[in-house]
Amino acid sequence: MAERRHFTRVFYLTAAKLTQGVHQWHTQLVDVSLQGALLLRPQDCAGSDDHEHEVCFMLRRSHIETRMQCH
Repeated sequence: MAERRHFTRVFYLTAAKLTQGVHQWHTQLVDVSLQGALLLRPQDCAGSDDHEHEVCFMLRRSHIETRMQCH
């Protein structure tokens, strides 16, 4: 199958927090691109795929926190 991505995915394994409303789950970020991120889905995640989530992670060797809104 031919790769059809418009943006390059960058492997970036790090701890992340997934939030939906008042619910939070700790997980792992696997990679990122300009249009998304790949996370390991927490086993206890009861979030709805129909609602927006926020993904937060820290850049290595810095105090910069990255926040992404995702669907």
